[in-house]
Amino acid sequence: MLVHRSPWARSVEAGHPSPESWVLREGAAVFVTRRARPGRVATRSFVWVPVMQGERVTALLSLQSYRTGAFGSWHVHLLEDVAAHVSLALANAGHYSAAQEDRRRLEALHVLEMGVAGSADERQIAEAVFNAFRSYLVASHYVLAYLDAQGRLTGFGSESGGPIDRLEPQPVDRTHFFQRLVETGTAIVERVPEHLREPLSAQGWATADQRFPQQTIWVPRHV
Repeated sequence: MLVHRSPWARSVEAGHPSPESWVLREGAAVFVTRRARPGRVATRSFVWVPVMQGERVTALLSLQSYRTGAFGSWHVHLLEDVAAHVSLALANAGHYSAAQEDRRRLEALHVLEMGVAGSADERQIAEAVFNAFRSYLVASHYVLAYLDAQGRLTGFGSESGGPIDRLEPQPVDRTHFFQRLVETGTAIVERVPEHLREPLSAQGWATADQRFPQQTIWVPRHV
């Protein structure tokens, strides 16, 4: 694809110098010479070849030159061959990443199973659950909540790897997410509503962290 005498290329060359060598304009990306070179020269020839995974484009390969007519069909075929190898490499990397993720998940479940099996009370169960969580994912707050003998919501929580604290019992009708879990019986994965991020919100437990969570995951345990 040639951009010689293109008004678009001329506008790029006449533009203000940028510390970046890439320029994005109207859906295209080209190189522009850096400041150290007298004047500015936009890419005069470039080739874009997609990297495909089935029917899906997963990446792009490009050849670009400041010379006009720098590329021909030979360069296109070469880049297409390279794209095929890149596609295979990306697929292998994806399979390896998925296998590693499955391995980590199984390790976390094993840690959880062994920890819960040796637990003598609710606090130790919470500790086993949080330890398994931390080995698999990163979050600012971990909560294990359940109903006490009076039907109030209580449990244990931990902030950013800190100690485990007991959560003060809360009436269920003052909860937000737990009521929805009871009504729907399905997991909740969503952004925390704005009104729950207010400092004076009574729907929740106090924490030492002054920040407010942006996203939350609640999963029900059916008995």
